[in-house]
Amino acid sequence: MTRIICTSIIKKIIFLAVFLLFFFGSKNVLAVNLLKNSGFEEGILPWKEYGAELALDFTNVHGGTGAIRLANSAVGSKWIYQIVPVTGGVPYVFSGYGIKNDSNISSLSLRIIWYSTADGNNSLSDVDSTSSLTNDSSEYRFLSTGAVVAPDNAHSAGVKGMAAFSSGSQSFAYFDDLTFEETVLPSPTLIPTTTPVPEPSATPTPTNIPTPTLTPTSQPPTNTPTPKPTAIPTIKPTPTFSVVLEPTESLGPETEQTGDFSPEEILGAEASSGAEASSSSGFSNFVKNIPWFPVLAVGIGVLFIGFSLFTFIKGNWKIPPPNL
Repeated sequence: MTRIICTSIIKKIIFLAVFLLFFFGSKNVLAVNLLKNSGFEEGILPWKEYGAELALDFTNVHGGTGAIRLANSAVGSKWIYQIVPVTGGVPYVFSGYGIKNDSNISSLSLRIIWYSTADGNNSLSDVDSTSSLTNDSSEYRFLSTGAVVAPDNAHSAGVKGMAAFSSGSQSFAYFDDLTFEETVLPSPTLIPTTTPVPEPSATPTPTNIPTPTLTPTSQPPTNTPTPKPTAIPTIKPTPTFSVVLEPTESLGPETEQTGDFSPEEILGAEASSGAEASSSSGFSNFVKNIPWFPVLAVGIGVLFIGFSLFTFIKGNWKIPPPNL
């Protein structure tokens, strides 16, 4: 039972593969050459020339029995061509073989010109073969335009085999087995991107760096100034003088006091007491340090108070006359 199932699955896979090959590869498998007399086995027609003489050659052939030869004795580009119908937007490829074996010919190449009309008028654009023959060789070499898409409004194409003559001497170029057919555009090739792997970096070996030895450098002694003591002035206390007035119990006419005290008396009393307590030198220093302005102010105040008291007593106390 298992064998029957496996056989059935294999048949289905083969059928699907054949179907896909036919569907996607039919254009390549069934590609049709749109050129007439592409191998020049039937003469020259319907090929035409521009600026060159066309002739069949049966010696230098690539395939079959004949090839086309371009002969020229003038400088310039010459070619053979054929007009074929095309469908806009469809990819085509033009290819063939050529011989360039003459130093008077600079290059051989293929070219497609797209036309908007069916009879090859009103050119739209052109494309050349991907390479050209520039060096000489007696062998046929392959030329191709690769797959190119016809413009959307193209209705015909002019396919050309071109030779660039660089001298006025008689020269010959050959073409054979030319094809122009529909094709498919090649699928883009996905190029895998490789992620660069960083190379391991070598671990640096630690290097023992000697520690520098500090050598003491002798420096000249610095003269440091010795601070000198600042003289602080001694503040001597200022003597304060107080005058205390003690009232008397009774004042008689003969003992009436006027309260006149002069600054000289006060100062004399203070000076005499100071003379008793200190030496003559101490007295002179004391007198020198007396603040005379406050003393005079106090003295004047005392005199003013005494005078006022005296006036008050004289005006209010009347002493009766003695009885005779």
